[in-house]
Amino acid sequence: MKVLFISIFVISLVSIVIMPNVLGANVVPWGTIFVEKPVLELPYTAWDDASYEKMEIFGVVDEPRSSGFIYMTVTKPDGNTDKVKIRPSSDSGKYSTNIIICCGDIGKYSVSAVWGIHFIGMVSFDVVQLPKLQPIETPAESATIPTWVKNTAGWWAKGQINDSAYISGIQYLIEEEIMVVPPTKTANFGYYSQEVPTWVKNTAGWWAKGQVNDSAYISGIQYLIKEGVIKVS
Repeated sequence: MKVLFISIFVISLVSIVIMPNVLGANVVPWGTIFVEKPVLELPYTAWDDASYEKMEIFGVVDEPRSSGFIYMTVTKPDGNTDKVKIRPSSDSGKYSTNIIICCGDIGKYSVSAVWGIHFIGMVSFDVVQLPKLQPIETPAESATIPTWVKNTAGWWAKGQINDSAYISGIQYLIEEEIMVVPPTKTANFGYYSQEVPTWVKNTAGWWAKGQVNDSAYISGIQYLIKEGVIKVS
């Protein structure tokens, strides 16, 4: 019995010493993988529209000279997969590639990556299609927009102009009657939001690219006036 007790004690001691090292070996990070954003919003388009968007996948690998390519598997919403390979920088180990989203393929995408014999990880993102915009029907002569405003709207949508500067600019154009929008009442909530909804900025960007008409853009401006974000007298 004494011998049995000593044997169990020795086995337990060896397990305590060895197991942490074994477990620790499984968490060595051989690389990282990230996705540009969790959700990609697509403007409403016809089912046969062949236009496409991109989603960036990027990260960094350890010991970049130890293997040739990073091998990725892209799983689409319908279950089909694409294989992608990319060579990381031999100096920094950084890598980047774009996943092409085409033809209204909405749903969940997942991307897994392998570096040498090591599994780096997996990321996923959702592709959603925004509903068809329902522009406010207004007479054509009631809205006047200078052509150069499209450039400004495009810069704003890309983040090259902040919300405050863009809103102040639009407010000035309306007050000086350089830009004319249909009469819009401000909602009487007793408070006003200073936040610009994402859909308004997205619409401005699509308008700058010619993907939506003037009425859709004006609808966004009218919404901002109604919510008190843009204040006009």
